[in-house]
Amino acid sequence: PFLELHQWPAALIANIQPFLQGMNALSSDQSPSIRRKMCQCFVSLLDQYQYIRPFMKNIIEFMLQETKNSGETVALSACDFWHQLPGLDVDSNEIAELLRPVLPFLVPTLLQGMIYSETDRLILDAEVALEHENVADRPEDIAPSKYFLQSRTHVPQHDPNAATGAG
Repeated sequence: PFLELHQWPAALIANIQPFLQGMNALSSDQSPSIRRKMCQCFVSLLDQYQYIRPFMKNIIEFMLQETKNSGETVALSACDFWHQLPGLDVDSNEIAELLRPVLPFLVPTLLQGMIYSETDRLILDAEVALEHENVADRPEDIAPSKYFLQSRTHVPQHDPNAATGAG
């Protein structure tokens, strides 16, 4: 995590509201480094959920926006939030109620992030080909399939009625 919150000073916990207001002010910063660090901070804050409970709706909205972020490192840091959230030692109904309004946006966003672009697929295919380049082919990898053999050796039977038009 960004910071181990259980090691944070009591002064920070006592001033969590101004701290989160400062985080809110940073939310307009366009620097990917700042946005990634903010995501990591919110993930760390989950460990002290009781202090951030009143701010969770705003935090969830920010994290949803950052999950959509086009910068891969920011989006991955934001995804860690969604991974950690269900594991909190908190009433699951409370978490469900927090997530219910954003699920129609969160699920497609997460799924979209899982889809490889054409370039990603080409790179992955090339990596797999390189990995298997020095591996000998097994006989079943190169032997013709049963279907292939049948289709090559199958000769259509001549229908005598087809040529005469009878039938």
